[in-house]
Amino acid sequence: MANSVHVKEVIVIKPSEPTPSRVLSLSALDSQLFLRFTVEYLFVFKARPGLDQSVITARVKAALAKILVPYYPLAGRVRAKLDGSSLEVVCRAQGAVFIEAVSDHTINDFDKAPRLLGSEVEMPR
Repeated sequence: MANSVHVKEVIVIKPSEPTPSRVLSLSALDSQLFLRFTVEYLFVFKARPGLDQSVITARVKAALAKILVPYYPLAGRVRAKLDGSSLEVVCRAQGAVFIEAVSDHTINDFDKAPRLLGSEVEMPR
């Protein structure tokens, strides 16, 4: 399959240590309807020859779990307040989604993010 992406694993990484359990109100600017969208990141790493990819993946997961401690709101969930006036972040250490994937694309193919991977993506079963 040319230029395919195979998703190896989709998991939720939780903070490595206990974090404050609270609800944080977002500002009026953060709660504007026209600003309500999901931000998705694609981090691409070029593998070094001879390195064990499972060790690298484990390091990235551990680093994410560690950084979610001081930046605990990133492990929370955004919701509308009950009265609908604004948004808030429920901080209960729910975690961040981590997706591990491999591809036959080259690193140069990611100079610009793809608009849609569509049917090229194989999800784990």
